[in-house]
Amino acid sequence: MIENKYIIQIVVGCFILFFYIFIDYDPKALFFIIIIIIVYYILTKTSKVKLEKLNKNIEKFLDNKEQTICDIKTWIESEVFPIYKTPNKLYYIKKNPEIIQIIYNLKDVNTYDHELMNQIIIRIEAFLKLHYKLMTDKTGLDYNVSILHDLRKELMKHCNLIIFAIPEIIPRYRKDLKKTIEIEIQKLKSLTFKYMRMVYHKYNLEYSHYDGKGPRSFDEKDNKYEVDL
Repeated sequence: MIENKYIIQIVVGCFILFFYIFIDYDPKALFFIIIIIIVYYILTKTSKVKLEKLNKNIEKFLDNKEQTICDIKTWIESEVFPIYKTPNKLYYIKKNPEIIQIIYNLKDVNTYDHELMNQIIIRIEAFLKLHYKLMTDKTGLDYNVSILHDLRKELMKHCNLIIFAIPEIIPRYRKDLKKTIEIEIQKLKSLTFKYMRMVYHKYNLEYSHYDGKGPRSFDEKDNKYEVDL
């Protein structure tokens, strides 16, 4: 399967070729085409470098959090049974690009309250692990669906504490940071709710824990919220 970027390059190349043929091989047009190619190459290269740098920053941040969390080696205060000690690694988080992006976008929270961030990450890992086991039949139903619900509930409880971790800094910066945090929390709520529904659908269970509306889902394109029915 050809990646999108290669498809775009092929389309641009064909357009340039047809354009050159259409204008009867005009030298001025050829010069113009060369300029377009050079500019396109520079923009593509710059974009690629920025993306590589971002990916490295994300990987470094996540690796540092993983080392910090896994080195704690202590009991976790939680009302949910699966969370009683720190994980050995962030295996399930690292396999989920959407979760990774959300965690990275919340990196500023780590600056003001790294312990709260650790607790959130621990609960995300536990939630994803149990969700995976339920979806792949590697664990029985029993109380695990209710535990998954409780994990999500406790995760959201900790997420709602994030806003209080931000100190009274420069008003405008705090406002922008607060907006970013609210958006990322909403994404996390919607995504974990989606995973809950997947489990309920798989086992033909009723949404007994929900009122039928669920959280609002975040629309990346329009930067708006919509009710996830």
